[in-house]
Amino acid sequence: MNLYTYVHNNPLIYADPTGHWCTSADGKYSHAGGCYGTGNTEVFHDVGGSKYVDDVTYAKNKLVDLLFEESSNSKMVYSAIMNDPISAVVNNASTINAVGGAVNIPPALLGAIIFREQATRKMDDDVLNYDTKIRGVEHSVGLGAIFPSTARNAWVNMGWEDELPDGTYNLAKKLTNDNTFNIVTIGLVLYDKADTHSIDITSDSSWSQVIPYYNSSMSNPEAIQLGNNYAMRVMQYMPYISILLGA
Repeated sequence: MNLYTYVHNNPLIYADPTGHWCTSADGKYSHAGGCYGTGNTEVFHDVGGSKYVDDVTYAKNKLVDLLFEESSNSKMVYSAIMNDPISAVVNNASTINAVGGAVNIPPALLGAIIFREQATRKMDDDVLNYDTKIRGVEHSVGLGAIFPSTARNAWVNMGWEDELPDGTYNLAKKLTNDNTFNIVTIGLVLYDKADTHSIDITSDSSWSQVIPYYNSSMSNPEAIQLGNNYAMRVMQYMPYISILLGA
C-alpha cells in the first residue's frame, strides 16, 4: 500500500495519493474512497479486525468523542447528545455553505458555532420566547443561540436595520423559526465583533481571534477564560464539521 500523503490542508485527515483510501491521523479509523464525500459508506472489518468507516461516520464519532472529553459529568454529555447538535449542522448544511460563501466566513466556523450552541442548549427556545413575551426578558435563541439585542446591533451596524422585525419578542421568534436568518446573523455578529475589537480578518485563520468574543465580553479574567475555552472547543470541532458540510 502506498504511503499516506498529507492532503486537504487538514492536519486531521490523511489520504493515499491514489485516492483509494482515507484514514484518520490517529490511525483508528479508515475507509475506502476519498477523504470527503459519502460514496462508500459500507462499514467492514479486515482480517486483522481493523474497523473501516465512511468519513461522515468518522466525523460524527469524533464530535461525540469531543463532547465526552469536555466534561466528566456524563449527564451533561448525554444531555448534549440528546440535543442532537449534529443534525442541526447536517440539516442546514446547504444554507451554512451558502451563507459562508456569501459573507466570506469559513462555513465550518458557522457550523461549529451551531454545533457548540446546540450541544450546550439547556431549554427549549419556545419556552424562552414565552418568557420574553410575558416578562420582556431576552434569551439567546435559535441555531446560534443569539440574544435579540446582539442580533439587532449587528444588523444595525451593517446598515440593514430595515430587515428586522420590531420588538424583542418578534426578533426572538424570527431568530428561532428562520434558520437562514439565524445563520446569516451568526456571520454578522462575527463581523461586528471583529470590527468592534479592531481585529483584522483578511485571512481565514484570523477568525480564531474573533471567536472568543462571540460568547464572551473578554472584559475580565473570568470572561477571558470563558471566551478562550469557547474558541478552543469551536476550533476543535471545525475539521469534523467541515466533513459533515461536504467541504
